[in-house]
Amino acid sequence: MTLRGPDGIVNVFWRGPDNSVWTLRQNVINSAYATVEKLTSNAASDPAATLNADGRISVFYNGTNAELCHIGQQNTDYASWVPAQNLGRHRRQQHPGPRPHPRR
Repeated sequence: MTLRGPDGIVNVFWRGPDNSVWTLRQNVINSAYATVEKLTSNAASDPAATLNADGRISVFYNGTNAELCHIGQQNTDYASWVPAQNLGRHRRQQHPGPRPHPRR
């Protein structure tokens, strides 16, 4: 997935075959990209990224431990990352489905 930061730089995130979350970032707007960076291991899903109100990127993914995980940019330099943190287990609420029609 790709996300353009408030500085105009394109950031690319993906889950590799090793179940790690990787990122690739442009050096300068409309220019070449920096080297690939491994953000974390043990991802069981593809990452989803969003911008926070202050412009920092937050990346979410399901961990192999069945917990929702988060990685965020450390500062508004938009280049450094904090270590991944587990946000806990979150069960998906299942829709109960249609109710049986009462017989008359």
